[in-house]
Amino acid sequence: MQAVVDAPCSTYSWTGEDDTAHQMALPFSLPLGNTTYDTAYVTTNGTLTFGAPDANFSSYPNTPSISLAGYDWVTFGQGAQLSYGVNNTGLCILWDVRPYPQSTGELTHIKLTVDISTYPSWSGVVESTGWLPANLRRGVRFAPNTDVVTISEAFTVDGGLPVEMQPCWDGSVIPLASACPPEPTPTPTPESTPTSTPEPTLSPEPTPTPEPTPEPSEIVSPTPTPSSSESSFPIPEEPDPSPTELPALDLGSPLEEVIPEEFPILTPEPSALTMDPFVPPVDEPSIADVLVAAYEDTAIPADVFEASGLDYEDLPPDQLITLDNGVVLTAEIADALEIFESPSEILETIFIDPRKAFKAISNVGADLPADVRKTAQQGTVAVILVGQVIVGGVTASIARR
Repeated sequence: MQAVVDAPCSTYSWTGEDDTAHQMALPFSLPLGNTTYDTAYVTTNGTLTFGAPDANFSSYPNTPSISLAGYDWVTFGQGAQLSYGVNNTGLCILWDVRPYPQSTGELTHIKLTVDISTYPSWSGVVESTGWLPANLRRGVRFAPNTDVVTISEAFTVDGGLPVEMQPCWDGSVIPLASACPPEPTPTPTPESTPTSTPEPTLSPEPTPTPEPTPEPSEIVSPTPTPSSSESSFPIPEEPDPSPTELPALDLGSPLEEVIPEEFPILTPEPSALTMDPFVPPVDEPSIADVLVAAYEDTAIPADVFEASGLDYEDLPPDQLITLDNGVVLTAEIADALEIFESPSEILETIFIDPRKAFKAISNVGADLPADVRKTAQQGTVAVILVGQVIVGGVTASIARR
């Protein structure tokens, strides 16, 4: 891109570039390490190389070089440029750049000023404003394949090694090993002696006089006032009505002749409603329903069940019942075990309701305490065996017929 003539530090200028190196026309030579160079190159990535162009953007160039603000910079967009200018005492390089690949946004301004007035040594000062990355590269490589020597914003190249510089209070920049001129001592301003303020004396607080405790007065019990539900007037007792004797009814006589005059027949007056609305009767719960609801999660006590006058069949099959001996059974099993009250009932149940008989046989002794259950089961089994023999005989008799 064609160079543009500009003011000092911008004699030559380029824009719209990335990873580009430009040869600088120098009226003097610069020593670096053991070599003096007549040719230098300025790159868009904040470096100055000697002897050959090297626009490395990701690390320090391997050629002899000085990295002033090494990073992947570009001169894209409005205001971005790389420029330089020279005179007999040094040179100036300006970078107005953005990080790759941005072409808009804030510019980072970097300026290098080189002073050769102390030739053959020479010094440089780097100034920068705007955004700088944390991994900015700043150092000198004196020869290819040698280590980079770190530099600061102010440095001096003398005898092949950079000498770091330091700014002083008066604006001068001197080698770091030298001492800045002493600063003038300011005349101290006399401090005023503060006048001590006497601390206030605290007055004793008065002790409060306790108030006399009032003696309890006589508590007067209030006279009870009759509640609104109690009447202040006596209610006279109604005399017992004497029964009125009615004459014998003659069912064959007209109704007017049968009913006495003191009981006249009243004829209802016509009304807009000829019939009262029908109110369905409400079924009242049975005793069994009340018991089941009251003992839904527990067994019905024996005395309560006996007082109800119900039978086990009146309850749901899984309703728990407490027997007189304290054993708890379901209503279904308790009803089945009732057949053991007599041998005849066992036989009758076997013929009429075999399922109930089987339920009773399967729960033999369930209604007894554990200590007497075994003896009862043995006796019951004997009765059942007799019943089976009888049933077998009856069955054979029916088969012969």
